[in-house]
Amino acid sequence: MIDITLSTRQHKIIDLLIKQKSEITVAYIADLLGTSGRTIHRELIGIEQYLHSLHIELLKKSGIGIRIQASAEQVEYLKQQLSHQNPLELNAEERKIIILCHLLNQHEPMKLFSLSHELHVTMPTISSDIDDIETTLNKRGLKLIRRRGYGIKIIGSEFDKRQYIGMLITTHVDESLLINEDHFINANGVMEAHLLSFIDRSLFQTLERILWSLQDKLPQTLSQQRYTQLILNICLGISRFKNDFMITTIPNRSHVDAHNQQDITKQQYEHLYEQLISELLHAIPVELSRAEIIYLQEIVELAFQQQDDPLDRLELASTIVKLTRRVQKYVEEPLVEDPTLTDGLLRHMRPAIERIVKKIPIRNPMLYQIKKEYGHLFSIIQTEIAKLLPQLLIPDEEIGYITVHYGAAIERLKQLPKRARAVLVCTSGIGSSKLLNVRIAQEFPQIELLGHYTWYEAARMPHSDYDIIISTVDLPIDIKQYIRLSPLVTDDEIVKLTSFLKQLDKKNFPSTTITEKTNSIQRLQQLQQLTNASLAIIDQFQVIHFEDKYDQHATVLHLLPLLLQKLYNDGVIKEIHSVVEKLHKREEQGSIVIPDSQIALLHTRSRSINAPIVILYRFQQPILLNENDSITVEHTLLMLAPEQLDKSSLEILSEVSAMLLIDEMITCLQNGNPNEIQSFISSHLEKFIKQKFEWRD
Repeated sequence: MIDITLSTRQHKIIDLLIKQKSEITVAYIADLLGTSGRTIHRELIGIEQYLHSLHIELLKKSGIGIRIQASAEQVEYLKQQLSHQNPLELNAEERKIIILCHLLNQHEPMKLFSLSHELHVTMPTISSDIDDIETTLNKRGLKLIRRRGYGIKIIGSEFDKRQYIGMLITTHVDESLLINEDHFINANGVMEAHLLSFIDRSLFQTLERILWSLQDKLPQTLSQQRYTQLILNICLGISRFKNDFMITTIPNRSHVDAHNQQDITKQQYEHLYEQLISELLHAIPVELSRAEIIYLQEIVELAFQQQDDPLDRLELASTIVKLTRRVQKYVEEPLVEDPTLTDGLLRHMRPAIERIVKKIPIRNPMLYQIKKEYGHLFSIIQTEIAKLLPQLLIPDEEIGYITVHYGAAIERLKQLPKRARAVLVCTSGIGSSKLLNVRIAQEFPQIELLGHYTWYEAARMPHSDYDIIISTVDLPIDIKQYIRLSPLVTDDEIVKLTSFLKQLDKKNFPSTTITEKTNSIQRLQQLQQLTNASLAIIDQFQVIHFEDKYDQHATVLHLLPLLLQKLYNDGVIKEIHSVVEKLHKREEQGSIVIPDSQIALLHTRSRSINAPIVILYRFQQPILLNENDSITVEHTLLMLAPEQLDKSSLEILSEVSAMLLIDEMITCLQNGNPNEIQSFISSHLEKFIKQKFEWRD
């Protein structure tokens, strides 16, 4: 066999050809890899020579595309040969991550020469990379030791090392490589292969099955991102322990994060966590130390305790609404009328901003394609968001994701009626899934979009429940059961999906099935839950005129015990002092006086609160909000909720908080009577529920 060394890009192209098994166009490959068709044609010359040396043919059909012509045995042999190659053309970022992988996987110091030889670069280049790595490690609580004759070594707590490794994997490895054990790793690049060497992917699958089996018993449903992250963290910890990288102590900060909720959750759900941990320990092929078991308990409990608070997001929502109004002026579409746009951006941007503040790299493999498809919109958003958030340096990768949200909204406002049967899986975010949804509905009105599911839900759905799964990632199921598309759905992919649909047997498209009836029942149940949650908020809404006398130095915060007394008497709250304390702490973080109004918003969640409630207090005269500034208000909107809350109630509270961005809502709160305010809230929630079920999310 001729000795041909493939580039990283050539590895990726071959991997695409292996997975697709049918013709794909050069344009499609170029879009996926973020490069030009000319570059792909140049890479194909070397690929064709390499395949020819293995007696494998690369078929090219003019106007149709290219594919690998090989038997199953030849494909397996090709994978084996590729696994022994070390792809070249690593960029500086990939090279630094590989260096980190080597250092974090070694007990002893490494020599500069070894890294230089491994990566085929000069010693000065490696030395420069080490300088950059040292700066990054310092921010992570880790330290780099390097001395002449000694070598290079990372020192620090194992806890901090695991946190850093987990971040690297999450940031730089496609999720499909984690969820699909059979995915061909090496063809996706040497960097990914090194990062995945930290975990046992078969163990990942085992742990995922255990977590899934206990889903119904656990206190809440984890988001797809948190679900995958929890399994990754557990798997990483076990793999590190097996390789003699052991936890000795867990930093106090991990206990501090959980402190406020620890007593609540451990009392209510301790037996459920114990059951999950017991199942995990039973499945692990090694006996963990006591410190490792405590670490395992910590990461499991924290995953379930860190809920998003729908009442703690108004400031960001205000920024998003301002951005939407500015973008709307350029695109001439009524974007502010789209109720799902703000909510989707909120859920995406909160963790994104946290990553930006912490200087965690943001990865966006669709950036080239987004700029190509939505270049004008991208430029608008980039300019306007810089004006609104000048304190943050927002990278193009994040601007790309935000652009997808707005692109989805624009598509949604132009959408066509939809029908047929398909399940959507998209791990890139809410905006991407919405965009995929409307693009499919627009191009294929014969397909009924049954809903957006996580990868682990879709992998377990009975075949009778759907005719096709449309996914943006590779799934751990038979390739014949799904088709992979990008959220933008290019022209080439439309052709690909059309071909895929033609191959389906017509009998797979029944007009009415038991499954459809089951889905209808589930939708009705969800409708009932959302309706009940809405009615609970509306029925308990009150306007209370505070008529007690108070002097000019009184503040809203001083009066809180008196304000809450009626709620205590009515049994809405169990204990006044703890709720007051949490409201004070929340206000210290920055309680919000709603812009251009005399309304203060105070909100919290506590175990001392029995049910969600919204109360409007009206004062006889303007009153100071707190004693530290001169801000006065005439109304205080109090939004309270229990510590643990079901998904439907969370959604409804989230929507009520979003109403505070509507001018009519502010006018109604300041001047309306209780019936008028209840009517406004109920009308808006009705519209929200209708919109939600139109999308069938």
